[in-house]
Amino acid sequence: MNFFVKIGSYLGEAAINLDVFVGNFLPSKTFSGFSKIAPETISSKCGKEQAYVLLKKWDRVSKNFYPIIPLHHPLGQIADNLCMVFERYHCLKHITWDKGEDMIKKYPEIKLVRDAYLKLQGIILES
Repeated sequence: MNFFVKIGSYLGEAAINLDVFVGNFLPSKTFSGFSKIAPETISSKCGKEQAYVLLKKWDRVSKNFYPIIPLHHPLGQIADNLCMVFERYHCLKHITWDKGEDMIKKYPEIKLVRDAYLKLQGIILES
């Protein structure tokens, strides 16, 4: 394996671990209303909040709609904006459904709504 690829892999892993640590260190509702203490990234927590916004406003969603994280989760929108710099719809695309709050059990159609919204934006997720 190339030396730089290996170093990049280690740095990426360190960044994810730092992300999970920071996300769990701060109060649970800082990024999302669905943030339980669990080994879950900040992106996933923010994505769950955005998916919930989509679910609640699905009848008014168009191609130009963007699910904004409510202001009572102060760092959620900042984290989402930062992630959007690196990858469009990063938080919505990287939800870890089986960690933290069980969104699929609570809202069975939430994943389908998220997938339909991303498809509307021209993004197809691999299963």
